[in-house]
Order: sequence, then structure tokens, then C-alpha cells
Amino acid sequence: MLELTAEQKVKKKGGGFKLVPSVRLKKDGKDVLLSNIPVFFQTSPVLFIYDGHLFELPGPGLSWIRAALKSEKIEIFPKDIRDLLVQTESLPGSPKIRLPEGIAPRTIQGLFPKPSVIAELEKGLLKVQVLMNYEDMEIDWHDPRSSVLDTEKWKKFKRNKEAESEILTGLVAKGFRQKDRLFQRDIKGAAGVLSELAEEGWGVQGRDRKPFRKGRITELSISSGIDWFDLEGGISFGE
Repeated sequence: MLELTAEQKVKKKGGGFKLVPSVRLKKDGKDVLLSNIPVFFQTSPVLFIYDGHLFELPGPGLSWIRAALKSEKIEIFPKDIRDLLVQTESLPGSPKIRLPEGIAPRTIQGLFPKPSVIAELEKGLLKVQVLMNYEDMEIDWHDPRSSVLDTEKWKKFKRNKEAESEILTGLVAKGFRQKDRLFQRDIKGAAGVLSELAEEGWGVQGRDRKPFRKGRITELSISSGIDWFDLEGGISFGE
């Protein structure tokens, strides 16, 4: 794993930081400075040699590595550190940034996420996008990030992967099957399933994030040309 550690260049208040790149070796958990690695191979994923052993560096490509090696020559001021972290959090395959205490966001872990779905009917199927909610922050179950950053409260929520897996297992038990990033099931019995999810504490929304009015699903029937929000007798979304 490629990491960037923010180290203060001048030990005085308001002094800038340099980003020191390192690699954490899976073999023994040792952190090795990127500048101490003699050879990188232009492969996917990138391979490198250190201490006579060949290692794999998943995620960043050589362009990231070259940029990281130059980062020690760049001074970053405290007022820009937050923006840097926010930007890297949103980029796929970006290196992890370690910030010093007092600047780093507070890490929250051990939370049980509240699940929610955005539901839609298509070609006789009920399709749902599954989201995991950590306090006020939501993330798609399929998102590869291991944490969610709340930029306003400056908190980082570590995702509870075990809990998320249990939640998805419960969804499968209700007849849903994964299809790419979505879950889907036959429309038969869908009204009852959405009601069950709502009763179990799931957030249930329709197109345009309109919330489901609890207790209003009775039956579900559609015919060709009828829009999701014009369903006969069955599903009510709105304020």
C-alpha cells in the first residue's frame, strides 16, 4: 500500500509540511521509504524489488509513484491539508495520507451502518441500489473505499465490512440477487418485500430520492407504458 505521511518541514506554528511517500510491505508490515526502493516495473499492478524480494503494489500506477517521489520537494501549508485529503479520498487508487494529530480527522469505527435502497422497476424486475449510512454519510455498498470522510464534522468513519456483509446476506434471503452494482428480484411479491425492509429500519426511496410512505404498499401491478410512480394501487413515494 502506498502511503504519504505529512511531516512538518519547520517545527514552528504555521510551518508547512512535506509529504513523505512510503510503502507498507505485507510480508512484515514494515514501512519502506519510496526513495529507498531501487527498481519499479511498468506492469499492472506495479511490481518492485526491495531487499532481494519481488513485491506487488496494487492501486497506483507509475505516474502516481513519480508524483509521490516529487512530493517531498513540495511544501503544503496546514490550510491546504484538508483540501488535499478530500481530493485524494475521491480518487480511485490514490495513496493513503497520514496526517499528524491535531490535523487528521477523528476516526470513528465499530458503527453498525443503517442500510437504505433506491428502488426502481424495470422489465418486470425490482432493482435496488444499496447504500450504507454511517451517521449522516452514505456510501454505495460496492464502493471500494474502506472509510467515509465527513468534511463538515471532520470525521472519518471506518466501514464495518462484517456488518455490511450481514446486511447484504439478509437482502439475498428476501429473493434479491446481485447484478453488477445493483440487487434485483422478480416483481412478484416486491410490494411486500419493500414493506418488510421499511419495517426493519431500511430507508426506502424511489426515483429522485422520494421517500417511501410507510404502510402504503398493498399490492403491486404494472402494465406496459406505466411509469414507476403511476403504479396501480401499490407503492407510494413522496414527502
